[in-house]
Amino acid sequence: MDDARDIRKAIVLSVGVALLTLIPYVISNSIVELDSMFSGFLLNPVDGFSYLAKMRQGSGGDWLFHLPYAAEPGEGALLFIYYILLGKVVNLTGWAPLFIYHFTRILASCLMFFVAYLFVTRYSSTRRTRWAAYVLILFGSGFGWLGIPFGVMGNDLNIPESIPFLSAYANPHFPLSGALFLGIAILITSAKEWTWKRFVGLFLLSTVLAAVQPFMIVVLVGIFVSWQLWELWILIREDEFMYQDLFSHPVWRSIVTIVLGSAPWLIYDYLLTINHTALSLWNAQNLTASPPPAGYLFGFGGVLLLALIAIFKLNIHRQTTGRLLISWVTLQLLLLYAPFGLQRRFSLGLYFPLAILAVMALERIVREKRFHVAFFILLALSIPSNLIVIASGLVSVAAQDEILIIGDDEFSSYEWLGAEGESGSIVLTNELHGNRVPAFSSMRVLYGHPFETPNAIEQLALVERLLSPEVDPTVVMNEIMELDVHYVLVGPSDFENGYLSWLTAAEQVFSKGDYAVYEIKK
Repeated sequence: MDDARDIRKAIVLSVGVALLTLIPYVISNSIVELDSMFSGFLLNPVDGFSYLAKMRQGSGGDWLFHLPYAAEPGEGALLFIYYILLGKVVNLTGWAPLFIYHFTRILASCLMFFVAYLFVTRYSSTRRTRWAAYVLILFGSGFGWLGIPFGVMGNDLNIPESIPFLSAYANPHFPLSGALFLGIAILITSAKEWTWKRFVGLFLLSTVLAAVQPFMIVVLVGIFVSWQLWELWILIREDEFMYQDLFSHPVWRSIVTIVLGSAPWLIYDYLLTINHTALSLWNAQNLTASPPPAGYLFGFGGVLLLALIAIFKLNIHRQTTGRLLISWVTLQLLLLYAPFGLQRRFSLGLYFPLAILAVMALERIVREKRFHVAFFILLALSIPSNLIVIASGLVSVAAQDEILIIGDDEFSSYEWLGAEGESGSIVLTNELHGNRVPAFSSMRVLYGHPFETPNAIEQLALVERLLSPEVDPTVVMNEIMELDVHYVLVGPSDFENGYLSWLTAAEQVFSKGDYAVYEIKK
């Protein structure tokens, strides 16, 4: 009876917290000035517009992804299928892409939080510790706010995938990846015997996870292989190991199933990175290095400190579940500094075992009657970082920061390109607008994203030079013709250093306020 009631409470809390992440977006939409609109993104809008650009490709009928921020994107590839599919949903429903984006984010967050509750129940010995760990996952963060005066940027302030609440707050694919990650872990650890249903479930979940967040397969396999090798060593040491049991063990079979389910995607992605010219350049730039260790020490804060106490002081290694949690935390901490370009992405999923271990430590090191007080202090110290992230976005919107706000005239220029511009044409525009043009039109740009524009540094320098009033007009026009630029989008910031005299050689086809679109006649 209590279990059923707790599950209902967990569902209500999961939905409630997921909806809570929507409030700052609603507030932002209500505080913008009358002549502008909220972009729809409060965390990393540069990537946010790239997601809309991918959705636009899907809604435009494409199944294959083409780099929208590349003048020469090359052949299409089966990448970012999640956002391509969301674009298909836009077509089916007729709803706005941004609405679908946030609606899916809320659904994925609900799923992640509820699966997190199911995960926690497997490792908490009492109802009290179960709910404590779950509440910590729902609302907790680290102590990154304490590192600010010391010049330390904690991961809980700038790596949203490392904190469940911020994963739910950031985008649709982080919470979906978290839900899939935990769902696979639950299926593996609940494997008492091997069945075809378990095989199908693991195969499908690993296939989807490999499509959405492929590097998380490396984390999953690494966690469970290291755990099982530990278990194997114990059996061998105690002379209880039977070689014939290895091939029938449900966990080892589960690991093989995950590899089988994800291998096609992983192999395909690898081949793309070495054979597809544009995508290989994108992959070489797609570097998300971890911060210095102090960033993670502050960023995971109390949960990391207590988890380490649990690992080294509580003898949890004497139980198989304890050995799994130790293997999990150890492997992910090591991967944060692995010689791999996406180091910080490996932080996704680490907070879940840390929260469980932290509550275990609290239960052991404080007296029975003081547990609630100690937990309240831990939670209270863990929430400010989330509030700082939210507040910084709201303050930027209130200040009409152009990174988060789109002026009406600016948006009208995007609408014109989407409705009247020749599909697939190249647009010359500055860095800010270049990031947004592919989100609202089927145009390509010379530069628009630090990762998804091949040779990004050189391309950004090219754009800045072409839009400089100091360059000879004849040279600019000749170069623009060679680059096959069809349209030029300019705004007020492009004339701060002087008039672009070479625009007189182009035909103005749209104008509103301080924004204009020019067509380059061949």
